[in-house]
Amino acid sequence: MSLDAQSEKREPPRKPLWPWLLLLVLTLLAIYWYHWFTQMVDEMIVNMPTAIVELLDQLLGEESRRDRPLPDQNWRVVAPSP
Repeated sequence: MSLDAQSEKREPPRKPLWPWLLLLVLTLLAIYWYHWFTQMVDEMIVNMPTAIVELLDQLLGEESRRDRPLPDQNWRVVAPSP
């Protein structure tokens, strides 16, 4: 038998399976991440007003409200002179 005859009898090389498995795992992770992210955004939208008020209250605190006077309500707009 010659080398040409042996090479003709061989089956074609099999394609590797690992790229497809990697693609499957990455697809499942992307679906899970998308589901988790949309749930987090939905919860944030529902709770946002209360959370923002509490955050500002914690950042500013009672002391900063007492120290800073309220803005003057008797102000007027002066048009620039030509």
